Amino acid sequence: MRDHPINADHKADKEKTSVGRDVAIAFISSFVLLGVVSLSAVWGIHSLLASADWRKHTLQVLIKLEHLNANTLNLERLQRGYLLTQDPDYLRRFQSHKKQVQENLEEIRQLIVDPGQQSRLRALPELLEKRIVLLSHIINQRDAKGLEASIAEIKLGNGQVLSAKIERVIDDMESAEEALFLERDKKVTTQAKLEIKSNPDADTLIQ
Repeated sequence: MRDHPINADHKADKEKTSVGRDVAIAFISSFVLLGVVSLSAVWGIHSLLASADWRKHTLQVLIKLEHLNANTLNLERLQRGYLLTQDPDYLRRFQSHKKQVQENLEEIRQLIVDPGQQSRLRALPELLEKRIVLLSHIINQRDAKGLEASIAEIKLGNGQVLSAKIERVIDDMESAEEALFLERDKKVTTQAKLEIKSNPDADTLIQ
């Protein structure tokens, strides 16, 4: 028996509605899936950016510490040059490096955020000040009493003791900064994984 035209139209409408509903569900599911994937990607990018920021910060601190160490050693080199030659250029460059040491110290102070590192840093200003004062004193001895008097001051060994202490503090700060980066990087990675795992759908996608 042939279907009545009205019934046939009604059946076709139902089939169209069913197909439309399936298409809509498929579209919504795809949209939700895309959202979950996008959210996971955002979490991953956030983790990478945070890790990159800490890497950059660590590199900046290490570079500034190396600059400080190099400028401190340059003070000693320039002092020796002046003691041997009394060339005013050595003295001029000595004064310039004194300012650079203070600038390096301030730059490091602004970068350091870890309490442990701040504690280590507090030892440096006094040590550097004592070292610079002693270097200047020996230069004055050279001008006032001659080369032998300045050499006698150097032989007392006070400068070597101060230099060793300064180098030890800088080495400790460099090692601590590298360890801090590894610790921070691990925390960022762990936090990102926890955030993703808190979403079952995202967890399924990344497995």
